[in-house]
Amino acid sequence: MSYSSGAKRFTNTHFQSQYCDVVVLLTTMKFGKNISVQQEQRPDLHYLQYKPLKKILKRSARNKQTNGSSSSNDDQSQSFERMLENEIDEVNSSFSQHAHAVQDEITVLSSEGPQEESSSDRLRQLMSLSRSVDELRKFAVWNAVGVVKILKKRNKLRAAMDGQNGARDPVDMDEERARWLRRQKFFTGTDFAELQVTLLPGQKACSDAQTPRSIK
Repeated sequence: MSYSSGAKRFTNTHFQSQYCDVVVLLTTMKFGKNISVQQEQRPDLHYLQYKPLKKILKRSARNKQTNGSSSSNDDQSQSFERMLENEIDEVNSSFSQHAHAVQDEITVLSSEGPQEESSSDRLRQLMSLSRSVDELRKFAVWNAVGVVKILKKRNKLRAAMDGQNGARDPVDMDEERARWLRRQKFFTGTDFAELQVTLLPGQKACSDAQTPRSIK
């Protein structure tokens, strides 16, 4: 199996696992509050600012109900899209920075070569790096779900303001979500999967080194 195919297979299985974890959390707490908790727990990462985006949508809905000004509504829509675009860029930057840092640690650890006397320490380091990759994957899922949910909320508000005639075609909404998701390198890329794939040989080597010679 090639390196890229291994990374792709890892993406399909483990990304889905992290997505399920997020869905479970969503059943116990509102998304806006929940993603804020994630941000508080990991201030070194930049999570999508869901609540401010939601406030822009609510302000737009109030303006529409108050004066029905299309120009004001257009301004709010542009403000929302600019903020969403900036937020995705911030999340991408945060993800790339941490992914590169983990990759650098893996490279340094790999360059040291196998040392049987320190196999336990190396295995602990590798497991720590593996947890870092899992945390990045969870980070990616939270933000991808955030983008999908805020777009869904905007479409729901639009339909409510414009009445039945303003309801958008589901195909158009799917295309809009896909367009925004394609902007998310942390979602569309395979960086975190490739990081995990590069860890596997090192973990196996350390595990083999710890196995008693009589068992090998």
